Amino acid sequence: MRHRAKPIWWIAVGLVVALARCIDTPVERQRICEATSGRCFYVANTSAHGSGSFTNPYGLPDLPSATTPFCALASPALDSLQPGDILYFFGGDYLLHTCAGPTTVYDIGYIRPPRSGTAGSPITIKAYPGETVRLVAISGDQPVLGNDRFSYVRFEGLVVEPRNGGAGGVNFHGVDATARPVGLEIAYCEVVGSYVATVDNHDGVRLELVEAPWVHHTVIHGVRGESPNSAGIKLYQVRHAVIEDDYIHDNTAGIFDKESAVANVYRRNLLTANVQPFYGNNQADPASYELYDNVIDGEIGLHYLTDGAVIHDNLLRRDTLAGDWAGATWNSELWNNVVIGPGGQVLAYYDSHDSLSTTPPAQLAYMDYNVYGVAPSYRFGTYSSGPEQVLSLADMIIHGYEVHSAIALVSDIFVDRVSYQLKPPWQTAGRYGDGVGPDNVAEIVDTGRYGPMAR
Repeated sequence: MRHRAKPIWWIAVGLVVALARCIDTPVERQRICEATSGRCFYVANTSAHGSGSFTNPYGLPDLPSATTPFCALASPALDSLQPGDILYFFGGDYLLHTCAGPTTVYDIGYIRPPRSGTAGSPITIKAYPGETVRLVAISGDQPVLGNDRFSYVRFEGLVVEPRNGGAGGVNFHGVDATARPVGLEIAYCEVVGSYVATVDNHDGVRLELVEAPWVHHTVIHGVRGESPNSAGIKLYQVRHAVIEDDYIHDNTAGIFDKESAVANVYRRNLLTANVQPFYGNNQADPASYELYDNVIDGEIGLHYLTDGAVIHDNLLRRDTLAGDWAGATWNSELWNNVVIGPGGQVLAYYDSHDSLSTTPPAQLAYMDYNVYGVAPSYRFGTYSSGPEQVLSLADMIIHGYEVHSAIALVSDIFVDRVSYQLKPPWQTAGRYGDGVGPDNVAEIVDTGRYGPMAR
């Protein structure tokens, strides 16, 4: 008997189902182990226990329990990690029930190492190459990821979504100022925040009492609340941080370097659609930081109690370069910045608390070689006992600042607003005969270079 040929649509459906089965079946994965000085373990989004091997990965029951006394780790998937080991998460949406106390656990990450790695052999927790991993905290009070005060810990390629109130996405934390963890890294991750009706701390990434943390190629967005305490990245008493090549957007504060920074560096970041892109120190000891080669839509708010901020080679696409409103901000240096705000006016610098001082301590140690899309103004002492000073570029030149700074139409500075390539006169108009603004604006505004998909 002749068999009737199956309809073309039926064959197509069969091919799609077969392909889906291949993709979803772990055995179809090619085993990858990138560890050079340790072992590789694997986690899958399953309801069964596993051994952590490639073919029998750990499951959700092998992750920390939400009911462990005092939020102890007690996790087969994490407890055995040693220096040099890599724990891979296979693709999927992991719905996590984190611990709720009884003690405060805001600084104890749910996914965390049991010990420190070493300088040459960190402990790495990462997404399996080519797969999308979403770690979603849906209950409890813990941040999703953390270091539990250990050193040499890396997180790579993970999408982190805290849906458990203000707990946060990632928390790197130290013991005190004499015992700071080192070797902490967040790479090619995405932190998905949400609105929380609070004026208290609510952060995508929180760094506290740590030395030289490195956050790079990471997307942080959606952390919103009722004050700048809802921040994409917040830092407390952090020294020598390197925050680079990140895309930070749609937060109440993009970056809040809140307390006593020492030589923290922010470079090649794209900060856009934040209520306040950069919010500086507001307590404890004077802070110092350097911001350069960033594209920033909004102002650099030094805020309060800063000594020696260095701001250069940035592109600011709103109407203000930098300033502070609470005073005690001294010895700032600003050069090679380009400010092209769309509002028809530019506020180049402001100190709302104090009148301009040109004798030590002075607000400005150096300010020159900046380029403005329209004539800039400078405001000092808005909240002082005397009259506010509103100065022009010519006034600042008389005071010894901005001698080589310039005003130019945006169309005369850049070839276009896509590549942001400098026209020839500005390629050598900088302080050291270099170009003004970031070295490669087109690369910084390319959002495809950030987050898990960019690995």
